[in-house]
Amino acid sequence: MVSGYEEVRELGSGGAGRVVLGTYTATGAYVAIRYLRPLLWADPAFLARFREEARHLVELDDPHVVRMHEYVETRTSAALVTELVDGVSLRAILDEHRTMSPEAALSLVNGCLAGLATTHDLGIAHRSLKPENVLVQADGTVKIADFGLTPPGGAPAYPLPDGLAAGEAAADLHAVTCTLVECLTGGPPQDENLRKVPGSVREAVTAGLSADPEQRPASAGGHATALDTAARAAYGPEWDKRGRRHLAELATTLALRFPLAGPLPRTAGSHAATGRRRPSRTALLFGRLTGAGPHSRDDGPPHDSHAPGDRRRDDGSPALPRGGAGGRRRMRRVPQVPGARPRLVIAAAMAAAAVTVILLAADGTPDTFLATPPREPRGQSPERPPVEEPRGMATPTTGQGERSPQAVRTPARNGPRPVVASGTPAAAHTVRELRIGTFDGGRGTLSLSASTRGSVTVAAMFAEGPAPDRLTTAPPRTFTLAGASSYTRVLAHAFAPPACDTTVYRRLTVTAVPGGGTASRTTVVRGQACPPPAVREAQVVAWDGSAGSLRVTANGPGPVRLTVAYTRRDGEDAARTLHTDRRILRGRTEYTVEIKNPPGDVPCGERAHLGVLVSTDRAATGGPEVREALLTGPRCADEPTPTDQRPVDEPPGDDESSAKAVAPPAGRR
Repeated sequence: MVSGYEEVRELGSGGAGRVVLGTYTATGAYVAIRYLRPLLWADPAFLARFREEARHLVELDDPHVVRMHEYVETRTSAALVTELVDGVSLRAILDEHRTMSPEAALSLVNGCLAGLATTHDLGIAHRSLKPENVLVQADGTVKIADFGLTPPGGAPAYPLPDGLAAGEAAADLHAVTCTLVECLTGGPPQDENLRKVPGSVREAVTAGLSADPEQRPASAGGHATALDTAARAAYGPEWDKRGRRHLAELATTLALRFPLAGPLPRTAGSHAATGRRRPSRTALLFGRLTGAGPHSRDDGPPHDSHAPGDRRRDDGSPALPRGGAGGRRRMRRVPQVPGARPRLVIAAAMAAAAVTVILLAADGTPDTFLATPPREPRGQSPERPPVEEPRGMATPTTGQGERSPQAVRTPARNGPRPVVASGTPAAAHTVRELRIGTFDGGRGTLSLSASTRGSVTVAAMFAEGPAPDRLTTAPPRTFTLAGASSYTRVLAHAFAPPACDTTVYRRLTVTAVPGGGTASRTTVVRGQACPPPAVREAQVVAWDGSAGSLRVTANGPGPVRLTVAYTRRDGEDAARTLHTDRRILRGRTEYTVEIKNPPGDVPCGERAHLGVLVSTDRAATGGPEVREALLTGPRCADEPTPTDQRPVDEPPGDDESSAKAVAPPAGRR
């Protein structure tokens, strides 16, 4: 356990280590803690590289990179304390939806490239960028996690072209392009998937995957510019805004997987002991935005940048101690920002690397909830015990017979100041009941009850489509309820009226945190009846006596009642109706109708006139349409020549010509 923090529950584990949801004991702010696997902290080369990168990462403040608050090492473990971001990984979105719109995929990659541009300027490559460590918040913001945490000898998520190494910036750009292909096509950049890439971005994708250094993008910024140019040409100047909105929709559909959507602790032991109560999420966010807190900017123990025993570099920053056993030592950097009190604590043991951990801000609001980094209250000693050492773990050495430093704690320089709330310990705050009472397709009634009067974040999503499994979701709306333990709210959305004579399905889905889960209700909405249109044409296109086709055109999509009567006239007898077919055509203005009716038998040597009579309830411009076809019976046994058959409007020929038409003279081939 990292001192100064309290573990809430385990969130999972991966190739780099175990992930735990935690709280900072001084304020109750939620953070994410990842304990490094021995495979990483037992590798001296990895530790040396990552410790140097951690010096920069704790200072980094980029909206597309998960913020690292502290990096802590002991002789037998290492951990990272990072920003808490409530959302889901890109991998979860792709597992659920397989692909996304080109605008959403480009917006996601645009955020990744913005974060990589910042880290590349510091000389830090990600080394293993993949959908698992790209995170999407409820407002569509994209953040990259797990910088530098590739296990020794580990292969990158996407195979690299010859000449590229995982530690190079160009390898990160290759991985970003592969991620773009997977978002667009649902699979890795193989030949069959590359053929599915939209032509608007195919040139930029080809360059990003190229093995030729001359064709590859020179930097993350250059790659972003090329993709932006292609996106603007294909989708217009608002492409990124629409793409981010679609990302928000995809992430919000998985709101139950957000880290803070799970059960939260009732009380924290440290808070119960000190009489403090966990501050609300609104208070924590307000403290981050304003810098307000119970301490002044000069709070905390005094600084002595020249304390005896401190070794410092030329720029005044503390240097890591040399390997070897010794007593605990604590060093602080000279703050570059007035009022900031970052510190670097070092005691003797092996430097084990640490893992960047992410938990994503759960309410779906545009503001990202940043976990507050540790800070000692005024008047208390800055000394803190190191990370609790797991039992049964061997103590690694540096490889030269010396023991590694005992503990390293690298806090962020400019992290948000803590917000401490006073009062009695609060009971667990959670949503007990969440339901949608009524939903008429435009307005729904939300009922919610909570265990306390604390704030509840609600995300409401309206969707519409032609079938329950083919709904299009509108951008989610997020709001906060506070000050009561039960609420009733009317939620409304301005849907466009359904087209006449059509049926649509509408759904209202509401998610509440903490712990409220999701409620949903679907209803069917039918459009008004279309007025009967004027029929412009009802024409028989083809008819051979047994099958044919009709063409019907109208001036509107309303219902056209079509009647097809099949008739037969034998010899000079009057026509009689064999069958009547009635249909209703709707939804379009032009129709092609296939017709078919068995003609029946015609006696040998006889002729029958088989006809169709086409009419509509509102008569067509030319009136009813009639068409007949002549059908002759088979040749009788005493007849010398076969029976002729010709359309009714074809003039009869002489016997000789008819015979030639039916059976050419012998000898002609």
